[in-house]
Amino acid sequence: MTTPAEADRRPPETYPGLTVLSWNIKVGRPFPAVRDRLQAWLAEHGPDVATLNEVYGHARDIATAFGEEWRVVYDTTSGAPEAHDVVVLVRRGPDLDVTERGFLRHDLPWRGPERRDRHGRVFPYVGLDHGGRAYLLIAVHRVPMPRVNTDSYREESAMLRDFATSRAGRRETYVELGDRNQTLTQPPGASGQEYAAGIGARYVTGAGVDAAVVRDGLATRQRLGRGGSDHEAILWRIG
Repeated sequence: MTTPAEADRRPPETYPGLTVLSWNIKVGRPFPAVRDRLQAWLAEHGPDVATLNEVYGHARDIATAFGEEWRVVYDTTSGAPEAHDVVVLVRRGPDLDVTERGFLRHDLPWRGPERRDRHGRVFPYVGLDHGGRAYLLIAVHRVPMPRVNTDSYREESAMLRDFATSRAGRRETYVELGDRNQTLTQPPGASGQEYAAGIGARYVTGAGVDAAVVRDGLATRQRLGRGGSDHEAILWRIG
């Protein structure tokens, strides 16, 4: 395997890049339909990582169904509200090392689309080494309806900004992926572009409210269709 020091001397175009499938699966339908559609995309596109939002009751099903070929990262211990909302899958293979894993959490109040009061979010992150290049990827599912949850949205943005800033200066490509990821429809003065610029990153639209924030790297995307959800799945290439 190429070491990070050797990778630093390589031309950028020789890096393998990281391929990530992101999909809000929109739980509420039978798990076999979700499993079969996800399995088909994973087999067809061969991503290194998959980030899944709105998983909830399917988190353990996903871990059981995909655990042999994928490292499955989700909150199994805290019991926090929304703890099983986001799941990260990392392909098992000798060319893809997991160097760290963890969770960014808050307990802020927010109101959902059905107008029920809720609180808290859990965002899993993973550090990866792929072909001698380091990545830190965090999967986010922001509090909904930013104009309703303005204060919580701003605090959540500040939490993410502090986390991203704490990683500044490291030899890694920093990536945030997810639903309502610093969206363009959030409160005035806090757009996705402003957030990204504030951490020295780029904001890249995906489909609808799904987007990427990438620092020290480039992102391109391919839309794969909805697969039964009301969100389109996106195949991101991070280089």
